[in-house]
Formats: sequence, C-alpha cells, structure tokens
Amino acid sequence: MLRFAISIVLVFSQFAHGSFDQNFEYRSISEQEKQLKNQWRKIDSEYTQDILASFFSEKEEKLWRTNRVIFMQSAASISSKQFALDQRIKLEAELLDNLQFKILHFKQGDYEQDQEHSVFEFKYKSNHTIDYSFYSELLHLKKENDFDVAVTFHPNTDHQIRIFHSWVDAERSLRNEDTDRFNSMPSVYGVKGQINWEKFEAEYGALIEPEFRWAYPATNTEYIYHRYMANIFLSIPFRENFLSVRMQWESKLDSERLLQTESPTTRIEAKRFQALVRHSWISEDSGLEYNAGLMLVRRSWEFMDHDMVMTDAVPHFGAMWPKHKQINNHRWGFEYGGTIHSQTTDWAQTFNETRVLTQNRLDAIWEWTFNHKTFITFRFGFDLEDFGTKESWQSGDGRFVMFF
Repeated sequence: MLRFAISIVLVFSQFAHGSFDQNFEYRSISEQEKQLKNQWRKIDSEYTQDILASFFSEKEEKLWRTNRVIFMQSAASISSKQFALDQRIKLEAELLDNLQFKILHFKQGDYEQDQEHSVFEFKYKSNHTIDYSFYSELLHLKKENDFDVAVTFHPNTDHQIRIFHSWVDAERSLRNEDTDRFNSMPSVYGVKGQINWEKFEAEYGALIEPEFRWAYPATNTEYIYHRYMANIFLSIPFRENFLSVRMQWESKLDSERLLQTESPTTRIEAKRFQALVRHSWISEDSGLEYNAGLMLVRRSWEFMDHDMVMTDAVPHFGAMWPKHKQINNHRWGFEYGGTIHSQTTDWAQTFNETRVLTQNRLDAIWEWTFNHKTFITFRFGFDLEDFGTKESWQSGDGRFVMFF
C-alpha cells in the first residue's frame, strides 16, 4: 500500500504554486521560468483558491523546518494540462563536529513560477557565532550550474541571520553549445533570518536579482530581467495553539528588445503581494480539529501601453475528524472557501472599470496515516455555483509527507 501511494504521488512530479516562495535563498532565473511571461493570461477567478487548496498545513510546514530528513509533495490541478507543484526533499548530516552536509531538491511551478534546483551544500561552523556555506548544483548542462556562498551569523542562540550570494549560470559563456550569451552576468543577493523564542517563531528575508541582459544572436534579440522579493513568516501562540501569518511582496521585470537598439519590443513588469493568516484548534467536546484562515492577493501587470490589476480575498474554514492521526487509520474532513475576485473588465487595452466575481468552493478531504511519520492527503474540490451539473468538479489535490 505504501509503495502504491508513493507511486501515485511521484506521478505528479512530472508537471509543473502563485504560492509563497519556498527555499528562496536557493532560487534564481532559469530558462524554463523565462517562458512564463505570458502565463498571466491563464490566471482567472478560481486560480488563487486552487493554489490555496494545494498548500501544506502549518503542521506540515513545521515538520519541514524541524526534520533533517524529509520528503514532501503536493500537486493540485490548475487546468486540464497543468498541475501546481510543490515538491521538496531534504537530507542533512554531520560529516565532522564542525562540518555539515546538506542535499536539497525542490520543484515549484504554476502560472507564475517554474523553479527546480538540486543543491549540495557544505556548512563549516567556525565557532558559535558564525558559519560559512558553499553550495552549488551539478546539472547535466554545465552552463546551468550556479555557484553560491553564504555566511550565517548567530547573534544569540535564538536568532540567526544568513547573508548569501549566487553567481547564476556561472559558466554559460564558457560551456555553452548554443549561441546565447550574457551581456551582463546574472546574480542574486539576499538575506534570511530565523528567530525562535520559546513558542514564538519567525522568519524574514529579502532577495535582489539585479538587472541583467541575455543576448540571443540567432534571433537578434536581447532579454532583460530583474526581480526583487521580501517576505515574513510569524508563528504566534494563540489559544493553546498557533496563529500563523505569511506575507510576501515581489516585483519582476521581463523585457525584450532587438540587439543594437534601446527601445523594448515587449515589456511586462509584474508585481504581487500576498498574505495568508491561518489558525487551527481542537474542540474538546466534539473531537473535531478546526482550521480557519484568510488569504489576500493583489497582482498587477504594467505593459507598454496599459496596466492591469487583479485582487483576490479568500476566507476559508474547515474541520477534520477525528482529532488525532492514528497508525493505519484514516480521517475525513471538509473545507469551504469563498473568493471575492476583482479584475479589469477588458484584458486587452482598457482598465477604466473593474468587475467583481464571487466563487464558492467546497472540498472533501481524505487523509490516510501509514505510521506516525508517513501520511497522504487527497482533496476533492467542487464549485458550489455549478453544483449538480457537469461543471461541478473544480480541481483536486494530492499531498504526501514522509520524514525519518
């Protein structure tokens, strides 16, 4: 049964969440993500709720942060041809008293991002207050290998600050079988902090990918790109459990022009702010485990001749029964989510008026626990506006978690 479940989940990994950036300190521009600049056309009033349904719970996210060997997989259908994917594998081990080795693989894809990285990291602990990290990827195409360094400061036992820098596709100019080249080298600069004070937990970070230019002599074009990102996560003790808050802001420029010219032929500057508040608790009377939350997303696109803005507010509420996961046992639940969606009325040129749409979705949830370290979850989403018709089905999601 376990082998069958793993097989089901791994099938999803063939596909490529606007989810929050995971492991953002290891991310950088990639050739596949460069192709996403026109995917905004696919984002509709159901998209944010489809993405939200695929999120790992805060309990599962905590398992990721606290376990040294863990595999997590989520795949949610966002169209007849694509999944939103969040796949992560982490392995950490101590090689020496002051030398740590880490393997990290992650894939994260949807209409707004397409990232896949396999990172090998060595961390040298020189003393109790500072660590040095060297990490990279070993890919089939040597031109796609990044080289990275980081320094981690420990102001005290509860706080650490990691400052990192990446040389993206560092050997593309030397080891490229194609004719494309960098006119200016891409790089990444960033900071990530973590705080653990008793039951309070926080993460914060910022990332800058300065503008760089990527030339394609075969088509006489040049691609111009930059990206800025900042995020924060808080886990706050609240009513015998935790209230979690996640926020992220991102700005990204995709532009193309002909070589030897300065005027762009296409230009899209995409900005996104998203916030998610979640809380779960257990009723001692009913034994039900409840969860409630609110997700807010504002997306905007600045084109050469017009702008476009889209906002979503998604309150959601659900329950699972019974309250405890048991070995070789399963439990059922539900979650309701309502979307208030506003967007420009004309996706082509004008944006003088906006229209507001509402969506109501009900998910049936089934969770199977193989043992206390392995469980699988399936969600089946139904559109309540079209319930009872052939349009009732909205999307499905599968999640799998295993740690050691």
